[in-house]
Amino acid sequence: MNFPDIWLARKKDPKEREEFKGYLLNSRAIFEELIHILAKEEQYIGKREFDYQDGAWAYKQAHLNGMREMLSRVKKLIPRPDGGPDE
Repeated sequence: MNFPDIWLARKKDPKEREEFKGYLLNSRAIFEELIHILAKEEQYIGKREFDYQDGAWAYKQAHLNGMREMLSRVKKLIPRPDGGPDE
């Protein structure tokens, strides 16, 4: 399992780092489920449409763009079970 370095950034002691890596490796099923959950959320966001007659449409669009950005950032934090790049 490949995971971003940020997961170990606060772990300075080598023993503590190795122990925490074990926790990450043992959490594979949780990470896989989270990947699927986030994919569903991404689909939901992608299906949102606005009434452009609504004066607040730009704010709503900006909100969705922020949600997309955060989803993207969270997905990059998830250890990849296959060791590949995020989907």
